[in-house]
Amino acid sequence: MSAKAYTRIGKFSISDVLDHVPPFTAKLIGSVVKEYLGKLVNMESHRYYCFLRSGIACVSCGLKASFFGLETHKKQKTENFHFNLYGINEAGEEILFTKDHIIAKKNGGKNHPVNYQTMCEECNRNKGHSRHVRLEKLPNSIKIWIDGELDSEVPDNKIDIEVLKNILNSLGHWVHT
Repeated sequence: MSAKAYTRIGKFSISDVLDHVPPFTAKLIGSVVKEYLGKLVNMESHRYYCFLRSGIACVSCGLKASFFGLETHKKQKTENFHFNLYGINEAGEEILFTKDHIIAKKNGGKNHPVNYQTMCEECNRNKGHSRHVRLEKLPNSIKIWIDGELDSEVPDNKIDIEVLKNILNSLGHWVHT
């Protein structure tokens, strides 16, 4: 969703937001709330966990995020405020960052931090639903783990979705984030 779809009431530093994200739990219950500019914001969000774990730079183009916008959807009837992460491109434009599924949900990917990576909106849109994932585009923590799991070289530095899915499923059973 484009930045134009939101109404912003404030800008906050990366640490002003991510320092208040609680430890990950598989079931989000919305019990961790913080007040910003008089608005209550749910701090339990898979997007926030993704930015904590995967970082604040796009894994594809390298654009680095620089702030969070406290925003609500323009078309929403109630004022549910949340934070969106933004960076500034070379043209000086704000670029929205997203929580991308490494293995798309359409391809059987799960809603779990080991399957998330930070991407800018443009790179996420261009990624599509490929059946292969380029290894250099994965978060370092997953690349290191994959190196220990694969018995052979990866052709063209691409890994098949099914192989990656099996690896991430195994990783999800022992990684605590």
